[in-house]
Amino acid sequence: DVCAVRKVRNEVLLSSKVSPPSKITDCDVSDWVAEECSVRCDNSCPHRIGGRIDPSSCGGRKTLRRRIVVKANEFGIQCPLLRKETRCGQYKCSVDCVMSKW
Repeated sequence: DVCAVRKVRNEVLLSSKVSPPSKITDCDVSDWVAEECSVRCDNSCPHRIGGRIDPSSCGGRKTLRRRIVVKANEFGIQCPLLRKETRCGQYKCSVDCVMSKW
C-alpha cells in the first residue's frame, strides 16, 4: 500500500536536512482509461483445453492508459506503469431472437 509507505517514509525523514517531507514530491497519475476492446464478444468462450477452461484463448484485448498528473522529484516515489493490456469481450455474443406466430 503506497499510503503506508509514504507515511512511514515521512516519519523517518522528519529530521532529514537533505530530503525532509516538505521537499518530497511523489508521482501522481490519473485513473485508468480503457480503449475499445478488439472484439465485441466471442462465441468460442469459454475455451477449453484438455477439459480445463483457458481464459487466455478467447475474447479480445484492450489497452488501459493513464497519464502523469504530478511528476516525482528526485526524492519522491516514481510513477507506476502508464499502460497495460487486459483481456476483454470474453463472453458469448447475444442472439437476436424473433418470435414467430404459433
